[in-house]
Amino acid sequence: MQRTIKGAALAAALLLVAAVEARAADSFDWTGVYVGVNAGAAYAHERWNFSQIGTDANSNVWSGVAGGTLGWNFVQTGPWVFGVEGDYDWADLHSHTSCPNPAYNCTVNVTNLATARVRAGYAVRDRWLVFATAGVAGGTVQPAAPVVAPGTAAAFFTPSKQMRWGYTVGAGVEYALCERWGGAWSAKLEYLYADLGDNQFVDNFAEIIHVRTQIHTVRAGLNFRF
Repeated sequence: MQRTIKGAALAAALLLVAAVEARAADSFDWTGVYVGVNAGAAYAHERWNFSQIGTDANSNVWSGVAGGTLGWNFVQTGPWVFGVEGDYDWADLHSHTSCPNPAYNCTVNVTNLATARVRAGYAVRDRWLVFATAGVAGGTVQPAAPVVAPGTAAAFFTPSKQMRWGYTVGAGVEYALCERWGGAWSAKLEYLYADLGDNQFVDNFAEIIHVRTQIHTVRAGLNFRF
């Protein structure tokens, strides 16, 4: 009886070793440089603060986004994958709300969003990669307060477009589809939160205005890894 138990234990151990070796042999290699495309939806929240009168104005807007991705997974240690990634997306986030002075309309237009991030992922069942990411975000932002009431002299706040910078954090999942045409194809779904900071401007009446832009993005992407 004891020999039978030892024999069964040895057989189970050998099967386990064989399974681990087979899994390691079939594991997907996530390392390498990759390019890709992405598309999705973005939700922006704009908060206006008129500090001298102690009043806020808020607006929200949805928009589609689409762009390209460039990345590099430079090391894979067991199931852990580490890399860097950058992307650029076009957007049309045009929000508006009533200003504290009802003669004006507080508007913000964000026409693009770019990020440069580090990524840390964990490979699950070989071809699935769950990852977290964080880094720098930037976007072209143009606040304005055009006249909406008849007889008002002029808009009190129309600055030029500026590239504003902040931070981004997010997470996602990527699946290795196949290996074709000299590289590996993968599809991903990710969420990114970007805060472009509290930007300060001065209107035509020398009033200090703060405009904060926060963007939530959900995107699907297709990557080709060399």
